[in-house]
Amino acid sequence: MYIKNKCTEKMLKRLMVVLMGVFMMLSGCAIIASKHKLYDGEVANAVTILSSPTIQVTYIDNQDMGYSFIGQGKEFSVLPGEHTLIIEYADFWSPATGEDEKVVSRPVKLTFTAEPNQTYELSHEGLVTLESSKLFSKKPVFFVKNIVTDNIVDAIFEVSAPKSFFPKLKFESTPEYQFTSDSVVVIPVPKVSQVTARVENSVEAVNDPVKEVKENAGRVERLQKLWARATQDEKTIFLQWITVK
Repeated sequence: MYIKNKCTEKMLKRLMVVLMGVFMMLSGCAIIASKHKLYDGEVANAVTILSSPTIQVTYIDNQDMGYSFIGQGKEFSVLPGEHTLIIEYADFWSPATGEDEKVVSRPVKLTFTAEPNQTYELSHEGLVTLESSKLFSKKPVFFVKNIVTDNIVDAIFEVSAPKSFFPKLKFESTPEYQFTSDSVVVIPVPKVSQVTARVENSVEAVNDPVKEVKENAGRVERLQKLWARATQDEKTIFLQWITVK
């Protein structure tokens, strides 16, 4: 009995060691996955951007940041200068029903200028209830704080709008949202050669006496045909109108 207990104890210890090893491996992977470097080589004046656990950063300067878990803080290393991020609020709640409820806001486009050797943190107001979380998700407001100077920096925020007027009809290739700033319609400007050709054609038409005579002759011919088909009453009315004119 004693030997059996000793064997069981040894097995439990080995199992604990294995589980601890797996946990450390997973933790290490999570830490690595939460850091993103958006430049090559070593940069002395690099900028750090931190996001709170309830802010998902999906894109930075059109670069996909990949999937990240809700509740996981992220760290991004970028070069100084202007950057555009696509972010969204996301959080899990456990209401009285016992079932977890996920609350996600519409994507928000964030643009700000990062100064060299600074660290910025993306955050939002504190949300302590499911109701406040749902209200916030409808009109999300974020902040960009410079941790080094402890100041909120100027930033431009744009909340996305639904992509389709028919939200129930979703296709795999149809984005679920769009930004107004991405829908600027550029009116094409006619080439100089096209404008010049039109002007030259107009001038040629005015200065061509032969063409003008042909056009006048055509109008006279059409009037003659109309006169031939007109009734006697119509001819009488027309002659009276000519006399008055």
